[in-house]
Amino acid sequence: MSEKLSEKEIQKTILQWLNAQAGIFAWQNNSTGVYDPVKKTFRTTQALKGVSDILGVHARCGGKLIALEVKTPERHTRVSDDQFLFLENVKRLGGIAGVVTSVEDAHEILEKAEKQWTHTFAQRAAAPER
Repeated sequence: MSEKLSEKEIQKTILQWLNAQAGIFAWQNNSTGVYDPVKKTFRTTQALKGVSDILGVHARCGGKLIALEVKTPERHTRVSDDQFLFLENVKRLGGIAGVVTSVEDAHEILEKAEKQWTHTFAQRAAAPER
């Protein structure tokens, strides 16, 4: 029986893989509040709600933003409304976004984006000048 990885462990593995790829710069986005030991509570942050766990830039896709929301396989459908809205906004504005549970998921999303970018770039290059 295989050991189940936590969301943080999955995130770390995906980040390591992303940053080993040529033309990708990725980082962990910390959007949780800061713990206040005096008040024994988390201080809320003024950050945008729903921002993905992993953000990055993909040079081979023209510098597009990467936004990946990491979930465990058991929780892959448990995306908050704010997280869903953030991912949809990134996609709508031309970025690369999705929910991932593994390096394989991240690879699939990036591979699809690269193919779309290559196809679009080839079409633009072949188009006659006006």
